[in-house]
Amino acid sequence: MEHLVAFVTLYWPWIAGSIGLLASAIGIYEFIQRVAVKKKSRIPEYKGLLDAECVQFIYEHESHIFKLSLQLSEEQSEKICSWIRNESNEPVVWFSVPHDEYGSEIGFHRNDNEVHWNTRFWSMVHTEGYFKVHSIQGPYQGWMSVSLSGVGVEHITT
Repeated sequence: MEHLVAFVTLYWPWIAGSIGLLASAIGIYEFIQRVAVKKKSRIPEYKGLLDAECVQFIYEHESHIFKLSLQLSEEQSEKICSWIRNESNEPVVWFSVPHDEYGSEIGFHRNDNEVHWNTRFWSMVHTEGYFKVHSIQGPYQGWMSVSLSGVGVEHITT
């Protein structure tokens, strides 16, 4: 017991200093994490179905890079699956989304290496990533056409 008391008495400044240094390191790490989360949150993000609300989000952020986490409806999933399986040799797959008075067609390019479709369940295809508006054309018979391009994470700056 005497040795323990002598040890603690002799090394107490070193033990307390180590605990303080560890607490400071943890505090700095948490601060850096909070700053990183705030920076990431500056990029507009939409999660949900490819529907009128999503199209409105795309139009609101057409001049910015934005993050999409899209889940396709069953009909849209069938269309993308057919396109992925090369049953359609179109370079762009278009999804018609009614909104406002008419609607918009949202297109994704086949050779876009930054767009990854999760086809684990063919009836519920989804994708997640960063996008930008490649082009907006129209209206053609009241419908607008919006093609999206994937953006690599390495190109994201906040």
